[in-house]
Amino acid sequence: MTGKTHFAIGIAACAAAHWALSGTGQIPVLPVALGSLLPDIDCPDSAMGKTVPGSRFGRTGRIVVGVLLIGLGLWLQGDQRTRALAYLTCVAGALTVAAGFLDHRGFTHSLLGMALAVAVARCLSPAYWGCIALCYAMHLFADACTPAGIPLLWPLGKRYTLGLIGNRAAYSVVELVACAVAGISLFVKGATFI
Repeated sequence: MTGKTHFAIGIAACAAAHWALSGTGQIPVLPVALGSLLPDIDCPDSAMGKTVPGSRFGRTGRIVVGVLLIGLGLWLQGDQRTRALAYLTCVAGALTVAAGFLDHRGFTHSLLGMALAVAVARCLSPAYWGCIALCYAMHLFADACTPAGIPLLWPLGKRYTLGLIGNRAAYSVVELVACAVAGISLFVKGATFI
């Protein structure tokens, strides 16, 4: 799946959660983007992978950039105005370091990877960890619908697939529906950056 499809699915999932839980509030776009795209940080060609400057320098570059992001996030925590950004920067940095050691659709596409990301998000961003967790889970579900599947119980070698999206036409329908629901959700609910 593409980054825009994962992002649209994340927006739709957050809108549904908002309606089900409170019926109020806007959709926080930055946490949705982080949760929706973070599992693909291990792929240099993905939307999230392209945002990591060290990607063009291979695994070592990713690890160095990840450590720098964590340091930047910790430095930003001292200023109340940048605290939310600091939390998200630390989460991205930690996963970037991990991604430097892993192949695409490996650890970051497993329950263990999700648990680590959610634990870090919960510690660093108490206000948004639920949104990040929901969007991360929706990313894993969407990828599990493809024929390639995901290693849900990584490091065990088995890949799990629901096999719901088997060809390009089915994928196009899913992408169209996800984008339409996301667009309607943003129109009805509104959005906030954080």
